[in-house]
Amino acid sequence: MEQHLLSNFEQILTNPTKSSLKPFSIARSLILNPSTTDQTISSIIQTLSTNPQFHLHHVITLLSEIPILRPHFSATITAVLRSLSLTRPDIPPRAAALALSTLLSLPPPSDSDLVPSFSEMTEAVFLSLCFGSCVPVRHRLLLEAEKFDVRASILLTVFLGFSKDPYPYVRKAALDGLIGLRDRIVVEDRGMIEGCYLRGVELLSDAEEGVRCSAVHMVSEWGKLLVANSDDKRKMDLSDALFVEIKE
Repeated sequence: MEQHLLSNFEQILTNPTKSSLKPFSIARSLILNPSTTDQTISSIIQTLSTNPQFHLHHVITLLSEIPILRPHFSATITAVLRSLSLTRPDIPPRAAALALSTLLSLPPPSDSDLVPSFSEMTEAVFLSLCFGSCVPVRHRLLLEAEKFDVRASILLTVFLGFSKDPYPYVRKAALDGLIGLRDRIVVEDRGMIEGCYLRGVELLSDAEEGVRCSAVHMVSEWGKLLVANSDDKRKMDLSDALFVEIKE
């Protein structure tokens, strides 16, 4: 039965005259079955990786499920996902986001020489997706930004920029990201600190309640940092101003 299903999967997927979800259902049933042999799983991976032209998101979804159930395939899946997603300019945003999230959940490459280039590639894809046209993907990436290997200085700029996004749930995610980043990095540029603080102040009057709530937290956290980076006289004035902003 296993070989029969595998044969059907390969025949349907490799038939260029058909575009059906049936082969993905067959493949998933084989992947989820604990009795399926590693040889069959390897064949599925090979077929999926060499025929990604149809339903690329489904291909990446299936590939992403394999290391969860069979961790010993993690290295193979890492290589395939990198090939399919990080080097293809035509990959749909949702598929790229899923691939990137899966890659970051898997063990890092064993070859230490690959780690720097992998980190740089991940950062580039993260930024490309954030600035892409798919808003749900942008929102998800901002919410999960801590998982991605992106430099803190870059994240600070990204969060600050998207705090002015036209979509309120993206603005809120950006503010929450800035709040979280406040505790993870050391910011010595007073101008940047003041810019983050003032952005929070600006959004205290946002039309959306969720954004306003995050803005209150933002003003509080970055306001404390602004006070701490000021001279004694300025500290008192800023402390009073901070209290007034939050109270109002």
